[in-house]
Amino acid sequence: MTWMTVESRESQDFPHLATAFRGLAAAFRGAYRQYREDRLRRDAFLNLLTLDDVTLDDIGVTRDAVNRAARLPLEVNAARAVRDRARPGAALAYLTDK
Repeated sequence: MTWMTVESRESQDFPHLATAFRGLAAAFRGAYRQYREDRLRRDAFLNLLTLDDVTLDDIGVTRDAVNRAARLPLEVNAARAVRDRARPGAALAYLTDK
């Protein structure tokens, strides 16, 4: 009896297990995809830390606000958190939600 024979026989005997494993795998793929998007978004946000204070002031935020937002949980969009605290009329305040 080969491995393929055992696997196909098990999936025939327990079809609900195969469905459950497929659902579990899809959930993990979705969670990983979300984590990756959040990580890429946060890495892009962290580029603000390389700007000098004058440039950050032109944008309408302080370095303290950027540092505080960078420490937020990854699930929280740090750019939105900073935008919400931006100086009224600042360039950053006009960014759209995406």
